[in-house]
Amino acid sequence: MSLKYTWKKTTPEVYRYLRHTHWEEMQPFATITNLEGNSWLGERHIMTEWGFKGADAPIVKVDERGSIEKPEVTYWLAFVTKDDTDA
Repeated sequence: MSLKYTWKKTTPEVYRYLRHTHWEEMQPFATITNLEGNSWLGERHIMTEWGFKGADAPIVKVDERGSIEKPEVTYWLAFVTKDDTDA
């Protein structure tokens, strides 16, 4: 049985609260770091998914794209369910 992720957009305040309150208990689950952006890698993109140590899935994600001067930043909460379609 695998896990299914559904990401729901949240506010910067929710993301900051979770990271500030639980920072010692959390670790990165995935990250993308493309600081420069170019034709080979596409636009500038920084993304990190965070979850609790020992957990099977992340719970929050920050996704930053665009220019350094005016980045587009979005914050996400993960809703994780069991994928019952596995054989």
